Amino acid sequence: MPQVTLHKEIGEGGASLDDSPTATDERVFLVRTDLPASKTLILIHPNTPKVYQQHPENKNLFCRRVIVDRQNSRVFVVTAEYSSEVKEKQKENPLARPPIIRLRSKQGTRLKITDVHGKVKRNKLGDPLAAREVDVSEWVISVLKNVAKLPRWLPQYANAINRDTIRIRGLTYPPETLKMQALDIPDFKFENNQRFLPFAFELHYMRDLWRDRALHEGFWEYVERKVTRQVPDPGSSAGFRTAEVTELVRKRILIDGDLPPEAIPLDKNGMRFRDSAGKLLDPIPANKLVILEFDDYVKKPFRRFPLK
Repeated sequence: MPQVTLHKEIGEGGASLDDSPTATDERVFLVRTDLPASKTLILIHPNTPKVYQQHPENKNLFCRRVIVDRQNSRVFVVTAEYSSEVKEKQKENPLARPPIIRLRSKQGTRLKITDVHGKVKRNKLGDPLAAREVDVSEWVISVLKNVAKLPRWLPQYANAINRDTIRIRGLTYPPETLKMQALDIPDFKFENNQRFLPFAFELHYMRDLWRDRALHEGFWEYVERKVTRQVPDPGSSAGFRTAEVTELVRKRILIDGDLPPEAIPLDKNGMRFRDSAGKLLDPIPANKLVILEFDDYVKKPFRRFPLK
């Protein structure tokens, strides 16, 4: 890729001397590259003045146009025109425009094992039902903002959800309720002599959080077993003593000596549900069923997004 080897201001076109209330000025630069280069490369170079930038020596003048003249494939002359009128027209800079934010709903379906109250769905006999597909109305926040270049942190936000509470257009969204989707960034555009990228993306809202949920069930369980172990005892001369302790061991679930035809619900400790006397509960009370939650998406601060 061509590199700029010289970017030097070689003169000024001179300020306006007539009686016009509009003040103007020009700055002229000589630019050289090590390889044949395009006008675009020269235009976007950090040392090339940008439209709407303030004049370095006159705070009342702002750049209204930048002209790149090619002398040959490696030598260019850049002329930056300044005017006092541009200050009143800075809103025409595509980079200065506020983001366009739109809220809409999208119909779809989603697999769910719980109802609107967070309780596991069960049949009339009390058995938990498998995840079922339900209709949902998903809120979608679409954002379009012109940016000078792609943020370096953008790849880290693929399928990311919001780590913190965030307000967008007066509405508050708690953590883990928004997920970034539908990224759309076309090629660079030029408008009013300004190069920019239209940065478009969507934030999808999930009221009951962007998490995967599953009933805690399986074909194995933990059972208690009494064993004799040596345990620490600072009061004894040996520093330990022999004692009977209870430990949990993993055991295959069998029903009448056979494997169960389907996974069995387990409590939060990975055991089958039993009453105080150790008898298996059947059916299992709805309020005792355990729902496991899994983090499938990386959590990131959404305050980096161009939302203002």
